[in-house]
Amino acid sequence: MSSFVYAKIPLRPGWAERLPGTYEAVEQALSAGALGTLIGWGRSVSDPGGQGIDAVTHQRLDIEVGDQPRALGVLKATLARLGVPDGAELHYTEDGQALQMVYAAAGWAEPTASTATSRHRPRGR
Repeated sequence: MSSFVYAKIPLRPGWAERLPGTYEAVEQALSAGALGTLIGWGRSVSDPGGQGIDAVTHQRLDIEVGDQPRALGVLKATLARLGVPDGAELHYTEDGQALQMVYAAAGWAEPTASTATSRHRPRGR
């Protein structure tokens, strides 16, 4: 059974130029282990100052995986090797709970509840 994972990479200075290589490296790593497919990517916008003005802040990679635990391990290793900026995130669902892991120079943090509002289920369901 396949599942959906997405990565959010902060667009720090110099990262826009590195994105094509990032897509290729993620695709190759997943393909090498027959773990999944990069199904799309695009810029994520947010309202960082709460002023109603959207700004591009992240590049999002949408990924379909078969063996989620193994794929997450490969994604974490690949993104760390590529030197993603601090604050990069991996989002996924496990046992019906939306989770995320956040990257910092020390490595990937333990999973926590996702802060992505689009991933939360409505209350009472």
